[in-house]
Formats: sequence, C-alpha cells, structure tokens
Amino acid sequence: MIRMMYNVFLTMNLKYIVTMNDILERALRGFMKKREILE
Repeated sequence: MIRMMYNVFLTMNLKYIVTMNDILERALRGFMKKREILE
C-alpha cells in the first residue's frame, strides 16, 4: 500500500518535471526567435 502511493508520487513528480521542462524550453525558444527578429 505504502509502496504504491510512493510510486504514484514519483510518477506524478516526473510528469510535473517533464511538463516544467517543456514549458521552459518553449519559452526559451520563443525568446530566441524574438531576438532573431529584432536583429
């Protein structure tokens, strides 16, 4: 029972981290594109 809850917690954290990385990467890409347009 405890192990199952721990596994769920781990997978939720992994999904959260992956989502955060995706958002940061998209923001960074958009920022770079804006800089290219300005130059």
